[in-house]
Amino acid sequence: MRKRIQRPSPALVVACIALFVALGGVGYAAATINGADIKNKTIAGKKLKNKTVTGGKVKNNTLTGTQVNESKLSKVPSAANADRATSAGTADNAARLDGLAAGSLRTASAAATLAANVPLTNGDQTILQTTITLPSALTVMATATIDATADNGTDDDNMNCNLKIGTVEGERLSTNIVETPGDDFGPQAGLAATQSLALGAGTHTVLLECGEGSGSNTTITDGALTVWATS
Repeated sequence: MRKRIQRPSPALVVACIALFVALGGVGYAAATINGADIKNKTIAGKKLKNKTVTGGKVKNNTLTGTQVNESKLSKVPSAANADRATSAGTADNAARLDGLAAGSLRTASAAATLAANVPLTNGDQTILQTTITLPSALTVMATATIDATADNGTDDDNMNCNLKIGTVEGERLSTNIVETPGDDFGPQAGLAATQSLALGAGTHTVLLECGEGSGSNTTITDGALTVWATS
């Protein structure tokens, strides 16, 4: 006797149809959904598995400072040297100005004053003297001023002076001291001298030397010598 096959129930038919639709929908979505179908800013970070998005998945030049937490970034290796740039002694250009090394911009100075009256003679004698030390090749400037008095005799007196930087003598200056009979303080006169000279690094002597004319009787009573260097 032939066994009769039972017809499937309506519920089973509906269940099978739903299963086929569900499976076909997943396949359709996997095959047809791409980035263009996803609305911007709709996928939150918590929906992405940690460490699943690599650099190759990010479009070049799309991340900005707004998306990056700077406090989480480590220091770029070559940037370590920039920390020391705040010290001018270690910066390449901080030690130079307009192409000049820092040493060439340093200045030096010196001075001397007269400690006691100096009677002059016919021959030159050193009245004021000092030294200046240069860190590099610089121009030395010198200026000197002196006051002198004569013997209050009947004839005018005379004194002659010049500066001397190193071995180079400056301009010879002369002044007459006019006698004034009856003047209790004696006749007086002043003299000022200047000189400049380019010199190399090292210590150099600067002095003022003076002498008096024949028949004069002159005494230097005050004096000052100032020396400085400039580039």
